[in-house]
Amino acid sequence: MPSTYSLLLVLPFCVFIVTGLRRAWASFNDRRLARRHGCGQPSRYPHKDPLGLDLFFQTGKQIKQQNRLRGIRDLYEVYGNTFETNSFGSTVINTIDPANIQTFLSLEFSKYVLEPIRFPVASPIMGYSIFTTDGLLWEKARNEIKPVFARAEISNLANFEGHLDNMMKRLPLDGSLFDIAPFVDDLYLADSLDYLFAQSIIFPNRDLSSLNAGFLKSFRASTAGAGRRHLLGRLRYVIPDPPFRQACKELHEFADVHIDAALKYLQQDSDSPAESKMGRSTFLLDLARQTQDRRYLRNQLLAVFMAGHESTAVLVEDAIYELARHPEVWDRARAEALGLAGKPLTFELVRSQQYLYQVIKEVLRLHPLSPTSSRIALEPTILPRGGKGNTPLLVPAGATVMVHRQALHLNKELYGEDADMFRPQRWEKLKQGWHYMPFSGGPRTCPAQAMAMAQAAAVLTRLLQKVEKIQGEGDWKEGWGLVVRNVAGVWVRLIPS
Repeated sequence: MPSTYSLLLVLPFCVFIVTGLRRAWASFNDRRLARRHGCGQPSRYPHKDPLGLDLFFQTGKQIKQQNRLRGIRDLYEVYGNTFETNSFGSTVINTIDPANIQTFLSLEFSKYVLEPIRFPVASPIMGYSIFTTDGLLWEKARNEIKPVFARAEISNLANFEGHLDNMMKRLPLDGSLFDIAPFVDDLYLADSLDYLFAQSIIFPNRDLSSLNAGFLKSFRASTAGAGRRHLLGRLRYVIPDPPFRQACKELHEFADVHIDAALKYLQQDSDSPAESKMGRSTFLLDLARQTQDRRYLRNQLLAVFMAGHESTAVLVEDAIYELARHPEVWDRARAEALGLAGKPLTFELVRSQQYLYQVIKEVLRLHPLSPTSSRIALEPTILPRGGKGNTPLLVPAGATVMVHRQALHLNKELYGEDADMFRPQRWEKLKQGWHYMPFSGGPRTCPAQAMAMAQAAAVLTRLLQKVEKIQGEGDWKEGWGLVVRNVAGVWVRLIPS
């Protein structure tokens, strides 16, 4: 009889042999699949170490120097539209080829997953949510949340206009230089707390300014922490981040207070809810009518707030930045907006401004809010291009496929020699496709994109109607978090009509 000590010595050796055999068999099957589809070898980044730490540290340096977006574009210019890199020993296929993007985000959707990328980064904030899960959990959340946004697109723009009017009254219209970004941030915070958290309904006539200020501070700390976790990769598990954990705890407490009040409100006012009388829809109350699972409500509430609050504000700020530097675009958009003067801002009205929507599309092309879209292959799959000589490319199981949105949107092969110029009129003929994906694509396209675009159009419409001339100063300087935004502020002078 072998001793327990002998078995303990043999067991690791057996595990090593079995693991090696499994990898060899997988590699054999990959090569056979690649030959069958005529796959070529990808262009590869020449790493200096087996873990790809050279590129990891270069990324960190570029983010610190505020030129990471330029660095990404440089990689594509050197290595082509699809190339392979190494991230802590794992294969990453980087691509800005529209055919490849359509394949992994849509055509082969079931063969790729997102949860292993997002859950380790964002789960301390939002747990199992629409933002962090795949499969049945994601489908359930999607099916419940998408109709909520569909109702809000129609019913909530009038309520948003109230918050917008408050912002417009506060703007200095004397030609003085000021940063308009904090005004836009405050606008979207007020609307998010009203629509997502239903504050004006569940806490009527109550001053929540101190509570909200604390929440915003915790939110910014948590998103910064999530950004750090994303950049650290596997190192996130060994580098502690107590401020991030504390911020997450405070977010949960804030959400739980609102969820408890919402459930109590629904019990007391279920026959004739106040928001129905006002013709309004609120995310928390709509979702709470479908489930009373507090943890589920908290996860979805924080996921939607994190995904939408900052990004929509940044869209408007980037639009103002570009308009302030292109007076001919401002004048044309203003002429269109003045045709709607005196009318309430309905969903249909703001969407009727074709040129303004072209402006917004062009802003999202030059300044995509989320820098990347990534998936991990569940099984060996084939991308239509990416091998040498424009041949198909094998993606092995476990590899990450990543698209960098700004590099895609500035690709001169797709947009012409003026790809890096702000030219909204290009959208008069240019059709949306897989070369343009500001809200991702495929089944996981952002469910709130129509509402985000309508709200951005509403803000810009009121600004165009009230301000005759706008002048901008200062440069756009990138700051990385869950979104990429201009951290230098949006400094403008507004000259009223």
